Amino acid sequence: MKKMKIEQPIANSIVFLYNPDNERLQIPEWKGDGPYEANSTCVSVGTLSEIDGSTMVELLYPCSNDPSPGMILIFEGAIETPDCQVSVNTSEKLDEMLVQVATELSDVRVWVDRPKEPRRVIFGLSD
Repeated sequence: MKKMKIEQPIANSIVFLYNPDNERLQIPEWKGDGPYEANSTCVSVGTLSEIDGSTMVELLYPCSNDPSPGMILIFEGAIETPDCQVSVNTSEKLDEMLVQVATELSDVRVWVDRPKEPRRVIFGLSD
């Protein structure tokens, strides 16, 4: 299993998971009424406010089960990955973490340590 991790204050308090070269990519509108927003091309997850400190963001592939005790599953779905790449990004940086996947549709699960302003976010991918 590949495991990538960053820990830093997250610009604008949102991280994004998507295929960076997907021509159909649309970032879902952030409504702020829940811990995430998603569509068929992207999952956006709110994080701890950048002025309050760092958030740990992890990307696991392949990931077929709950990766860490005490984490809360907030999203289970799939995103289009037409060129078989998935990236975690902030609003300021490109390709914070990039992984090659095996299929053009990747199953995604997202866990957080708490539903509002999480300090830890885990993106788990499977084919």
